[in-house]
Amino acid sequence: MKPELDVIVIGAGPVGLVTALLLGRQGHRVALVDKWHAPYPLPRAIGIGHESLRILHWAGTSERLKSALLWDERLRQAEFVSSEGEVLSTVEMRTRAESGYLEMQGFNQPDVEALIEEQIATHACIQVLRGKLVLDVTQDSSCAQVTLVDAEANGVARPAAKQTTLTAKFVVGCDGAGGLVRRLMDVPVLDLGVAADWLVVDIEPTTDRPWKPYLGQTLGPKRPVTFAPAGPGRRRFEFMLMPGETKEGLAAEGSVWQLLGEYGVTPENARLTRHAIYTFRALWATQWRRGRLLIAGDAAHLTPPFLAQGLNAGLRDAATLSWRLDFVLRGVLEPDTLDDYTRERVDHAAQVVTQAVEVGRIISPLDPQLCEERDGMLRFLRDNPQARPPQPVWRMGPGAVLKDDPHAAVLGRQGLVRRAGQEGRFDDIFGAGRFVLLARHGDPLAALSPAARACWHRLAGVAVQVGRQAPVEDLEGVYEEWFDETGSEVILVRPDFYVFGTGASVKDADSLVLQLATRLGLQ
Repeated sequence: MKPELDVIVIGAGPVGLVTALLLGRQGHRVALVDKWHAPYPLPRAIGIGHESLRILHWAGTSERLKSALLWDERLRQAEFVSSEGEVLSTVEMRTRAESGYLEMQGFNQPDVEALIEEQIATHACIQVLRGKLVLDVTQDSSCAQVTLVDAEANGVARPAAKQTTLTAKFVVGCDGAGGLVRRLMDVPVLDLGVAADWLVVDIEPTTDRPWKPYLGQTLGPKRPVTFAPAGPGRRRFEFMLMPGETKEGLAAEGSVWQLLGEYGVTPENARLTRHAIYTFRALWATQWRRGRLLIAGDAAHLTPPFLAQGLNAGLRDAATLSWRLDFVLRGVLEPDTLDDYTRERVDHAAQVVTQAVEVGRIISPLDPQLCEERDGMLRFLRDNPQARPPQPVWRMGPGAVLKDDPHAAVLGRQGLVRRAGQEGRFDDIFGAGRFVLLARHGDPLAALSPAARACWHRLAGVAVQVGRQAPVEDLEGVYEEWFDETGSEVILVRPDFYVFGTGASVKDADSLVLQLATRLGLQ
């Protein structure tokens, strides 16, 4: 078979949308397929992180999204509160995280998806096929074939509808935890055995009032409850299902208002937007590629919401997968380099899921003695901040990262820079989604041998000398601090903003580029 398209993305949720948009912006022919005739209109994810905002900037949507995001000073802290109302722990949120954005902002997912869909609808390289149910996906050595049928409004196949087919070089399944693509790939799944039922409630307050906590969590032994802003003019509550309760009973509208009423929320001061029981799960597939089929987002991993990382982890998948697919589709890299997508992202996702589970274990206990012990531990750490363990650093798994470099495989940084009178974030000045060589003293491009320079040219990389007095001025000292912390003079960053490796001298730029080329199997 001869492929009609470069990539078929199955599933038009946020991960599928961003994957399609990143690939389309790189000039690849993409079909975005979804069984639903219209986007899901109700809230789901409510927290978007700094790394995701940088990815969305790469996709060309960040300016459009500003009106859909929420940030105010009250988001600087997340509070963990005892059943008696004592603030046991406060987690500080940074106003400038590694990516150069606020650490976390509230948002209403349908608003954000609508803005991305508007951009996709006008893109010449992206074909959107809504109301199409995928029946099967097959592959051979040359391409993958997707069999489609028209779907009813409820997502099932329309009776007697004629089947059609699409062919592409690759298929990416962003079709959720129960999606077809992962099932057809028949890949192993590691399940941590977490299955906690929570009632998720979204409201639109109709009057102004203080919220306490504004962002945070009340802990057991009484019912654990999550409180969070959910975008402009919206709030979310999450109530844990208690022993003896039923899902049906807790989800009844009368029960919902009764629970909200304990926090002063009534039909007189709020509109109920959505309420549903969710079972929080913790699992990940251990293989994300089989031949020409790949998975991303919830199809690849599920995480409890306690770190607000479900959607954010999925957008990391989109970023890491799209740059690799771009180079493969352009013939720069061999298809088997896509196996590193699994190696890198599985380890990273596993760390995120595991940490979310650990936070859930702090929140969820109901046994009074266990809760008393936990509260004592949190009080001690609150009153003795020097005893707090450092925050875990999530790292990419082995792949296109420099082995044995302690500064590799972590998220890179972005600061404000000035070049030739033009100021902005680094991505504004040089473009996002590129390999980047950063050096403090000396021109990193001049340090490359002819062989390394040829590799760098094939990768379309950008080389920058950045510093207080460098041609590219480090306006906030972000890069100076980064060089100091890593003890390096040169840093090589991947298109998805993760560090490939570092060097002690600008002369090490040559070795870094050649090692990158080797690791990628650059053709």
